[in-house]
Amino acid sequence: MMPCYENLVGFWKIWNSTFDRKVIRPLNVGEILDNKIIADNFATHFEKVCTPSSHVYDDLLRAYNERRLKYDEPLNGSKKSFLR
Repeated sequence: MMPCYENLVGFWKIWNSTFDRKVIRPLNVGEILDNKIIADNFATHFEKVCTPSSHVYDDLLRAYNERRLKYDEPLNGSKKSFLR
């Protein structure tokens, strides 16, 4: 039983030396280390850039809806139209 134990100890020594344990470093975003401040900054940023309430979005949505109303061709050979 002793040779098995020695092999097991040797195995783990090799394993640990090969696959070094990762050191977890604190998250650093823009020189900020506080998780809550980082999360708040991300939320504020994405709230600004991901809101659909812009003139460009409104114009594109209006154009899409106008084109959609005019679209009246059958879909994939069916007799149903896009709007019906």
